[in-house]
Amino acid sequence: MSKPIILKWGKQSLSLTIHRGMPGSDLKHQIYALTNVPPTRQKILCPKLWKGALKDTDVIATDVDSIPNNTKITLIGTADTLVEKSMEERPRFVEDMTDEEIWKLKQNSRG
Repeated sequence: MSKPIILKWGKQSLSLTIHRGMPGSDLKHQIYALTNVPPTRQKILCPKLWKGALKDTDVIATDVDSIPNNTKITLIGTADTLVEKSMEERPRFVEDMTDEEIWKLKQNSRG
């Protein structure tokens, strides 16, 4: 047996399905697939179904029939979006430069 629920994340509302006996870790991975928020950064709240933040070991919905359709759960967390920058855009550190590059940099800064 499964039930549809609504995940509220910021201004977005997303649809999910929970199943009887579903572990918290499975729900977190399902949320990761939709939002790109890693499970380690997720804080999932639903006062109607559990107390506090959902833990990986918590079992969701032992009695799915008692959960109303479209129950809302809240996600707090930031998406994992790393944008790779080109070598020209990355900062250059003196420790990573050769002696010649350091010398050229000093010559350019003098004048």
